[in-house]
Amino acid sequence: MLSHLTGREDVVFGATVSGRPPDLPGVESIVGPFINTLPVRMTVRPERRLLGWLGEIQERQVETRRYEHSPLVDVQRWSELPARTPLFDHILVFENLADQTAGAQGLLRIFRSSRSRPARRPTTP
Repeated sequence: MLSHLTGREDVVFGATVSGRPPDLPGVESIVGPFINTLPVRMTVRPERRLLGWLGEIQERQVETRRYEHSPLVDVQRWSELPARTPLFDHILVFENLADQTAGAQGLLRIFRSSRSRPARRPTTP
């Protein structure tokens, strides 16, 4: 959708991740948010087969999980972008919430939701 709306095949957006390093002792008992937003870069080519493309995206996302606790200032430094250049203009937040009623009946319910608002904090240091 972002590719379609911007007219670009190469798109970058921020994806919100848990940010909890699994190797941190006692991480499951620490209270408070660890969320982080990291850049995701995708090349959208209409001629690609959907399942193969989605598989590649999933493989890359699994690989990048080891960086989900990395501060954006480090990610900015690792990137090839000049200092103070935004890492992304759009953010995707995916919420996976349990629906007790659907689970009991074995049903999957999908709701369409959309919200747009300006960032409350800058995405660059």
